[in-house]
Amino acid sequence: SDRLVDTLIEQPSALSMDGVRREITVLFADLAGFTTTSERLDSADAVALANRALSTLAGHVVEQDGYVNKFLGDGLMAFWSAFDEQEDQAARACAAAAACARAIRSMPDVELDVRLGIATGEAIVGDCGAPPELNDYTAIGDTVNLASRLEGANKAFGTRVLIDEQTRRQAGDTVRTLPIGPVVVVGRTTPTELHAIVDTDMPDEAIEAAVRLHDAITRNDRAAAAKALEQVGEHRALDTLGMRWAEVIDGDGDLVLSLQTK
Repeated sequence: SDRLVDTLIEQPSALSMDGVRREITVLFADLAGFTTTSERLDSADAVALANRALSTLAGHVVEQDGYVNKFLGDGLMAFWSAFDEQEDQAARACAAAAACARAIRSMPDVELDVRLGIATGEAIVGDCGAPPELNDYTAIGDTVNLASRLEGANKAFGTRVLIDEQTRRQAGDTVRTLPIGPVVVVGRTTPTELHAIVDTDMPDEAIEAAVRLHDAITRNDRAAAAKALEQVGEHRALDTLGMRWAEVIDGDGDLVLSLQTK
């Protein structure tokens, strides 16, 4: 990263093995469908496709002043406030994610999609690895783990970009979102308020229906949630969300959706 090189030149002591604790916004991205597609290609073509797609993702992250930390096979990890605090980190991460989703879907002659997870919170940023020879300027902590879990949680809701409540609050009206609700993602024991970033293809009426469902769930009002679920069922784009919540609303426990066994 150019930013990492510049930081090393300007502040040689900035990269500390002790790490610095601060709030960051983390993004994980994964190319959906890459494994299936690559099985039909020879090795060189598979690598070329991965390089082209990952270059596209990385380009949009860098365009929003994010730090591409590492490539993870057919995905990547990036974060904001890597070198200093970025007040608009959440908005930048959401903008990068939306651009990544549009770009991968528009790649010609390629059957690929993308899943992205974004979380904002405190983490430890520093030079980690096997010092002194092999180090990685990265971030570690629960916020990083959550972002990774949110990327995977997209599979459960048929979404492309999932963000946590802190990210949504910080991004404000710079991003168009749809509430998913309180969800216990894999690897956690407490629910996280999730939101999906949606584009202009999502009707306002569908978002309003999801908001009514979310409000009823937040009040733990099962009757109101069941009624709101009927309105959600009127929108094809919300089919997966509706089916997930129907299982919970028809039960007798708390109105919290768990992905632990999914």
